[in-house]
Amino acid sequence: ELECPDFETRLAILRYKQSKSAVKLSDALLTFIAENVTSNMRRLEGAIVRSLSFCSLTQQTLTVETLRTLLRDILEQGQQNELTAERIQKAVAEQFDVRLADMTSKRRSQSVAVPRQVAMYLCRRCTRASLPEIAACFEKTHATVLHACKAVRSRMDTDADLSARVH
Repeated sequence: ELECPDFETRLAILRYKQSKSAVKLSDALLTFIAENVTSNMRRLEGAIVRSLSFCSLTQQTLTVETLRTLLRDILEQGQQNELTAERIQKAVAEQFDVRLADMTSKRRSQSVAVPRQVAMYLCRRCTRASLPEIAACFEKTHATVLHACKAVRSRMDTDADLSARVH
């Protein structure tokens, strides 16, 4: 499975792309881009090309604030596309026809527990959140999240309906 590169790799890519240009950006600007453009390599390359082009064409020194304005659409797009536990909880609640409040409730009936476990499983698979972070979103412990992930995985092997709903 291919994953987005980590911060150091993104920073190295930006430095390499910059080395091919006559324009030089400060480390603070490259760090800003590497920290904020994480979801897509094309966006990362687009951000550095746009930044270098701006400096080359305007002959201005780029600041972090100017860069933030220059890359506003890329930064906002990355935030919109980023999956969060809350978005996953809402989608699962709609799919399984349960209340959003049930995702964090103490109820243990199967009609609530299964959707909650599916949401925990999807949070683990689709976000970069750690077990304790996911647990905090559901007001549970990290052991509960771990159990939910294992339970959903094994249930998906035998339950084609659940597997289809999760996918």
